[in-house]
Amino acid sequence: MLAGTTRLMAAHLTIAITFLLVVAPVAARADSGAAGSGLSSAVGRILPGHLHPEVAAEAARSWWEGEHATGEWGARREGWEAAGVDLEIAYLLDTSVVVEGGARRGTAGRSLVDLNLTFDLERLLSVTGTTLFVDLHHLRGRNGSDDVGDLQGISNIDGEPVTELAEAWVESRLAADRVRLKAGKVDANTEFAYAAAAGDLLHASAGVTPTIVGLPTYPDPAWSVNLFVYPTAASYAGIALYDGSSVTGAATGTHAPDWGFAGDRFWIGEAGVARHRARLGVGLWHHTGFLPRFDGTTTSGTTGAYGVAESRVWQPTDDTEEGRGLSCFLLVGWADDAVAEVGRHLTLGGRWAGPWAGRPNDAAAAMLSFADLSDAKGAPFVGDETAVELTYRLQITPFLAIQPDLQWIRHPSGDPPLDDATVVSVRLAVAL
Repeated sequence: MLAGTTRLMAAHLTIAITFLLVVAPVAARADSGAAGSGLSSAVGRILPGHLHPEVAAEAARSWWEGEHATGEWGARREGWEAAGVDLEIAYLLDTSVVVEGGARRGTAGRSLVDLNLTFDLERLLSVTGTTLFVDLHHLRGRNGSDDVGDLQGISNIDGEPVTELAEAWVESRLAADRVRLKAGKVDANTEFAYAAAAGDLLHASAGVTPTIVGLPTYPDPAWSVNLFVYPTAASYAGIALYDGSSVTGAATGTHAPDWGFAGDRFWIGEAGVARHRARLGVGLWHHTGFLPRFDGTTTSGTTGAYGVAESRVWQPTDDTEEGRGLSCFLLVGWADDAVAEVGRHLTLGGRWAGPWAGRPNDAAAAMLSFADLSDAKGAPFVGDETAVELTYRLQITPFLAIQPDLQWIRHPSGDPPLDDATVVSVRLAVAL
C-alpha cells in the first residue's frame, strides 16, 4: 500500500515538473516584456554549483524563504502578477491508515494537482472591477473512506480520479463594490455554506454540511450565475442558480446545462452579517430535480436550510505576529430525510493559529461533526455517525506544509457491523 502511495506521488510530481520544465519556460520566452532581466534572472539561469559559495548560500536562503518550491522563475512570476496574471500550482497528497475498526485495515493515498490562473482584466484590458479565473484539477488515488466505510468523508480531496476544468468564471464588482456578479463554472462551497475557520481540517463535513442535496462543489462544480449585494459594510446577501444535474450522476462540463422548465436546477441563497472578526449567516437551498425517496417513490424537488457562525474569540494582547489567535465555528444543516441521507447535521470546532510564539503560520484545529442519518422508511441506516478530528499543520517553509491528522469515526455510515474507526492521516501540501 505504501509503495502504491509512493508511486502515486512520484507520478504526479513528474506531471508538475514536466509542466514547469516545458510549459513555463516557453511562456517565459514568449513574455519578452516580463520582469526578469538583470542579475536576478542571470543568477536563476546558473546552476548552483557554478556560483560563488556565498552567492549560492544566499540563493538557497532566498529559495527556502520564498512562496513557491520552484522559485520565482527569474522574477517572471512577479512580472506577470504586475501585468495582471497570477499563476498558482498546488500539490496535495493525503495518506491515511485505518489503524482500528472501519471496513478494513489498510493504507490509502490520493493526490490532487491544482493549477489556477487569475486574470485581472482591469490591468489587462482596462475592464474595471473584473476578474477571470480558470482552475484545473488532476485527481488520482484511492479514497480513504473506502477503508473506513463512513458516509461523511475523512478527506476533503476524496473523489473519483479525474482531470477536469474545475472552475472557469468571470466576476465583476459594481456600484462601488456593493454588488458582485459571478458567472461561469463555480464551486458553490466557495460562496455558500462555508466556515473560513475550518479551512485547515481534513474532514469533509468541516467545510460544508452534508445535508445539502446536490450541492455543486468539489470535485464537481457547476455552471452558474451568482449575485451578491452588500447593503452595508457589515452585511451581505447572495443568491445563485446552478446546473443541478450532478445529483443524477452527470458530471458538469460534459454536457450543456439544461436550464429548461424540466431541467435539474439548484438554487441557493444566503444572508448574514460580518463584523469585528465574526460572521453569522443563514441559507436556504432548493433542488428542482425528480429525486428518489427511500421508500421507493420519487419527489419533485427538495428543500433545506443551513446556518454558519464563526468568530475570532481570542488573540494575544501583545501580539506582534499578525493572524495569531483562537477562532471557533459552527455549522448546522436541515433537510428532508425522506430524500437526504443526512437529515440533521452539526459541526463545531476551533482553530488556533500560531499556537507557539515565533511560528505564526502553524495551526492546530479540532472539530466534532454529528450526522443524524435518515430514519425514513426504507433508509438503510440503523444509527447515526459522529466524527472527531484533531490536526496540526506544520508550516515548514512558506511553500511547504506537513499536517498529521487523527480522526475517530463512531458508527461509520450508521452500520452496526462496522466497528468505530480510528484513522491516522498525513497531508503534504506544496505550493509549486
